[in-house]
Amino acid sequence: MKKVKWLTSMIFLMALTVTLQNCTKNTDTQDFFNPVQFKTQLNLNLPQYIGLLAPQGYVYLTEGNKGTVVYHLPQGGFAAYDRTCSYNPKDACAQITIDSNYTGMRCGKYANGFQACCTSVFDLNTGTAIQKPASRPLKVYFTSYDEVQKVLYVSTNPF
Repeated sequence: MKKVKWLTSMIFLMALTVTLQNCTKNTDTQDFFNPVQFKTQLNLNLPQYIGLLAPQGYVYLTEGNKGTVVYHLPQGGFAAYDRTCSYNPKDACAQITIDSNYTGMRCGKYANGFQACCTSVFDLNTGTAIQKPASRPLKVYFTSYDEVQKVLYVSTNPF
């Protein structure tokens, strides 16, 4: 009888070990966006970029996977995010748009009102997902600003 209990206990422990190993937290930080390389400069004296001089100003660029949004942070400085939504990034509609109320970046586009692709919302200042289904942040690009020349550099690589 002791042998049967011991064998049953061992089988249970082995099954539990296998189950727990398969339930570990996903720590995979591999980039799931298509790799892109670009470096661009925006002369904020030009009409198409002058909106970036004011805090909360933004522009959309064509560089990146589904484009890039460059945002003038309220506290100063700039942020640049890939417009690809981190939830189902391969969906054709998974493109980020700044909310008309400046409350966040949403997945979808404006065409006769807002047409959502999913219900994800991202923080304007950090690119962090603040509403599900997305749980990963947006891809962040590097920025560097020359205040004298009023030129903003945006790149996939550090400066």
